[in-house]
Amino acid sequence: MVLSPADIIAALFVQASRPDCFEKAIEAAADAVIFDLEDAIADVHKDSARQNLRSVDAANAIVRSNGIGTAWHENDLALVRKLKPLGIICPKSEAGLRFSEFLKSVDVPVIALVEMAVGLSIARRLL
Repeated sequence: MVLSPADIIAALFVQASRPDCFEKAIEAAADAVIFDLEDAIADVHKDSARQNLRSVDAANAIVRSNGIGTAWHENDLALVRKLKPLGIICPKSEAGLRFSEFLKSVDVPVIALVEMAVGLSIARRLL
C-alpha cells in the first residue's frame, strides 16, 4: 500500500550519504523513510549522496532536498523527478516567493518547512 504524506505517523530520517543504512531503514517498517540531502550532508558529499538515492525504491520514500536557491536544489529536483518518491520536503520554504514556482516544477506532494518567523508572516503568499 502506498501512503500519501498526510498518512505518515512515523517516519525515519536517513542520511543519503549512508547507503549502508538504507536497507535497515526500509526494513524498520516506518510509514516512510526520509532520505536527507540537506543539512545532514556535508557540501563535499552532496553529489555522491544524491547518486546513492538513484537505486532506492521510492514507493514509501520522501526526499528532503536542499533549499530553494542553494547550489544543490536544481540537481535535487532532477533526482526527485526521476525517482517519483512519495513526496519531497522543501526546507526553508520562506526563502522567497519562488516557492510557488517550485510547487509547479514537481509532480509529487510537497511538504514545506517554514523555519523562521518571517515564513509565518508570508505563509499565505507561498502558495
